[in-house]
Amino acid sequence: MKSKSLLLSFATILFSIASCSKDIDDVNEQNNYDYSGYTFAALTINLNEETKATPGEDGDDNIEGESYENNISEIYLFSFKQSDETLLYKKALSIDNEKSKANLIVTNSFSLPTGDQFIYIVANPENALKLEFNNISNPTKALFENKVFQDQNINSLMMSSYNGPEDVKISKEDASQSMKDPIILNVTLSRVLAKVTYMVEKYANLYPLGSSNSKVTLMDAKLINKHYNSFLFRRVGDGDKNNEALNTIGGKETGSSTTPVTNYVIDPDFYKKNPDYSNSEINSSNKCDYYINDKEYQSLIMSVAQNQLLGYVNENTMHQNAQINTYTTGVILKAKCIIDQSDFADGNIIGTDYETDGTFYMTLDGKLYPSVESIAKAYSVSTSSDPEKDLEGKISYKIYKQGICYYPIWLKHADNNDDTEMGIMEFGIVRNNIYQLKVNSISNIGYTDDEDISDKDDPDEDQKAFLSANITIKPWVVRTNYVNL
Repeated sequence: MKSKSLLLSFATILFSIASCSKDIDDVNEQNNYDYSGYTFAALTINLNEETKATPGEDGDDNIEGESYENNISEIYLFSFKQSDETLLYKKALSIDNEKSKANLIVTNSFSLPTGDQFIYIVANPENALKLEFNNISNPTKALFENKVFQDQNINSLMMSSYNGPEDVKISKEDASQSMKDPIILNVTLSRVLAKVTYMVEKYANLYPLGSSNSKVTLMDAKLINKHYNSFLFRRVGDGDKNNEALNTIGGKETGSSTTPVTNYVIDPDFYKKNPDYSNSEINSSNKCDYYINDKEYQSLIMSVAQNQLLGYVNENTMHQNAQINTYTTGVILKAKCIIDQSDFADGNIIGTDYETDGTFYMTLDGKLYPSVESIAKAYSVSTSSDPEKDLEGKISYKIYKQGICYYPIWLKHADNNDDTEMGIMEFGIVRNNIYQLKVNSISNIGYTDDEDISDKDDPDEDQKAFLSANITIKPWVVRTNYVNL
C-alpha cells in the first residue's frame, strides 16, 4: 500500500479515518465538493518512535529535546473548503499532560466532514490563534496562512504543519466505507521557534588572549536582534524582491551542511530588509517594531560540556546582500580581560587604575596600558592633576572599564565555508533548528561597550572583534506520532 508522507522536522502525525487501510493517494482525483456528509474519527498519539530530520536541513546532527519541548498538550485541526477556501471545520483536542507521557494516547472520537478540503494541524496553539478563530466568522485559508504570531510561549512550544495544507478528498462513499476501508493521511509538525544554546569548548570559559600571557574570561551572554514576527506556517521562496507572490507554504531548502543553499526561507519581514542600510524600512529609527534584544545578560555555566539554553527565537532571514549586523540574530558575549603585566606596552609600571579594579587602556595602535599616566609617559605628554584632559586632542585611546569587553557573534545557518563572501542563507534563523555556539579561541580584545553592536551596518562576514567560534546547526529529534482519525 502506498502512503502519502511529509517527512520533515518535529513530529510526524499519522491521521487515519477509523482504522488504517485506504490511502488518500487512491482517492478519485475529480472534484467532490459535497460537504454534507461526515465520518467519525479518533486521535491516537505515540510519543516513543524517533527518526532523523529530513536531509537538506539535517545540519550537523540531531539532538534530543527537553521533555517540555516534546510535549503536545492540545491540538487544533483546521479544514478549509477547496471550492471557495472558507473554513469548513475546526476542532480542538485536549491532551492530558500526565497521559501524554505514556507511550500511547487516545482521544475521544469526533466527526470529520466529507468533501475536498485542505487540512492543517497546529499543536500547542497560542492564545492569539484561539481568539482569532473563535471570534472571527468564516475565516479564509489565506487569512489562516498569513496569521503572524508574537510572544511565543516557550513552555508550550507551538508546532504547525510543516508542509502547509494537506490535500484531502473524502466522498460520501468514502465516508460510508471508512470503517472497513479508511483513509490514511500523514502530516508532519515542526516547532515554530528555533533555539540557541551555548557550550563550553575546552577552557571552562577562561581563554588565552591570542599568543600573549593575558587571559579572557567569558562571563555572560544575551541574544540580540530577536525577530518579533513569525509565520505560523513556514514559507520558502527564491528571495527575489519582485517575486514575493511566488513564495509557497512549506517546501525544503535546496542545500545542506555540505551543499550551498540556493533558495530562502521567508519570514514576514524578509522583503523589508533592504540591503541599502541608509534607505531601509527597518533601521535604527523604527527597528524596535521588528526586533528586540534581551534586556539582561545571563551568566554562562563555567563547567565543560554544558549545553546551556540562551533562548528561543523566531525565524529571521534576509536577502544575501542584506546580511548585516542590524538585521541578523546574534549573541553578545560579555568578557573580562585579565592583562598580564608583560603585555603592557614599553614595560610601563602598573598604574593605579589597573591595580584598583582591572581597568586598562588601548591606544589606536593596539598597545595596552595600565593607566592614563602610563600612556602620557609613553608618548612624552606632560601631565597635571588631570591626565585625561592633558591627553585630549593628542592621543586617542579606548577605556576598558574593569577589564570588561564584548564579543558579538552572528548566528550562521548555512556556512558557505568562504570567509570573504556571504552565501545565500549563510546568516539567519530557521524554525525547529538548534544553533549551538562554541567558542574555539580568542585572538584579540572585543568592543568596549555593547550599546550599538546590534545596529551597525557592517557585513556579518566582517567581524571587528576577533573571536573564533563554531555555530553548529542541530535539528531537534523527530517524534513520530501515530494518529487515527
